[in-house]
Amino acid sequence: RRKIGSPHLKMASLTLGNESKTTVVLTYLDHVADPALVKKVQQRLESIEIKALVQNASKNEQFLGELIGKFNKSNFLFDRY
Repeated sequence: RRKIGSPHLKMASLTLGNESKTTVVLTYLDHVADPALVKKVQQRLESIEIKALVQNASKNEQFLGELIGKFNKSNFLFDRY
């Protein structure tokens, strides 16, 4: 929020990994993002059954990028918190 000072910036916090309980935040601008796309991405993330996300951020991006699949990956930025 500090870099994008917009009330349109929305964040949905999700927990991935049955054992690691890694917090992933889906962040988007609600006046730009297609609500159906946001919902579909959130559902796909919630459907993940994995023990843990690895510490290597590039591997996490690759994993989540493959999960997103057919969506335009340039519209997504992945980070872990």
